[in-house]
Amino acid sequence: IGGNSIYGLAATPVPQSRFRYNAGFGALRGDVGPDGVRFEFRAVAPLGGTVIDSFSIGKPPSIRLPSGADTWSLPVRRGQDLHLSTRTPLPPGSLPPGVDPALELINADGTVVATASSGAGDGFNAVLTYTVPGVPASPDEALPWSVRVTNQIDGSGEYEVHLGSPAFDAYSVWAAGIVPASVAGPTADADQDGSPNLLEYLLQSDPARPSAPAHRPLSVTAEAPGELHINLPASWDRPVTVRLQRSADLTPSAWSTVAIKTPAGPWSSDVGAVPLIHPAGGYRFTPPPGRPVFYRLALSLE
Repeated sequence: IGGNSIYGLAATPVPQSRFRYNAGFGALRGDVGPDGVRFEFRAVAPLGGTVIDSFSIGKPPSIRLPSGADTWSLPVRRGQDLHLSTRTPLPPGSLPPGVDPALELINADGTVVATASSGAGDGFNAVLTYTVPGVPASPDEALPWSVRVTNQIDGSGEYEVHLGSPAFDAYSVWAAGIVPASVAGPTADADQDGSPNLLEYLLQSDPARPSAPAHRPLSVTAEAPGELHINLPASWDRPVTVRLQRSADLTPSAWSTVAIKTPAGPWSSDVGAVPLIHPAGGYRFTPPPGRPVFYRLALSLE
């Protein structure tokens, strides 16, 4: 912002906008290092060199932290659990040479939603945990948040910022994008085709549209009436545990597990025969002799 007068902001920013500012004149500064470039917009009078906004391309170079602030971009998703922390790269037992970091977490609207000035075992580094509110809109969604690091004392020193986050609930992300919230549960059947949402997710079928023909995970045929067909993939690209269960009267408490297949192994059983992989696909299981019983599959994501 320099030259003539300062203009007003457009009513609607372009979609790529992350931050807008017109409160004063300023200049863009770029620090180029072997691993990347860090850009800072610094204000001039009356704010006197204050960093208004910053971003980096590539790996940020080591920063000598002044009494001002450093701001780093932080793409997040709704529902994400964040664990942010600072670290000063010093030998064990050393005191920080003029650096006492504090953290501010800033949402896409520019609002500070969480702060932390301590929490680490050394008594001066900051630890911040926060859950981003809301439900994921899609697997590729990214909200343009940022984290600001400030120095609580006069001086300078090196610091590092670390981000950790548990794995996303992949099923919830998938369901949120294509299934109404009222029927988005794993056991719900959004399209009423006999296959619950979780099974549709595992098979990557459309839970909002009935299968044609409807998928039947368990079936018998006239050619092999005494054989139970388990029409599931022999392997999954997700960690799925499958249980074959039976019941004599369909009451909820009467189901017992006949065989189990964990993500890393074949079918196993403590009570009899196990399903065997079949060349035509899926598995085949020969029920033991006895009075008629009901069978079902129970699937769970590990």
